[in-house]
Amino acid sequence: MLSEEIVDQLLPVLPWWFLVSFGAYSLSSLGLGLVKFHDTPEAYESLLKEISQAKDELRNAGVSVD
Repeated sequence: MLSEEIVDQLLPVLPWWFLVSFGAYSLSSLGLGLVKFHDTPEAYESLLKEISQAKDELRNAGVSVD
């Protein structure tokens, strides 16, 4: 299979290699998500509507939100 010398050199760095690979994958996924992210006016309007609705519900419950 593998010689003992190769195993002795490879095994200690293997966890670091996995960690660096996972970090690179995570950062590239995050960067790609940011590049592909699109703001939509519909989502903005929907969010404002939900905020207004939540404020109205809190006011009806006697909570001051302003």
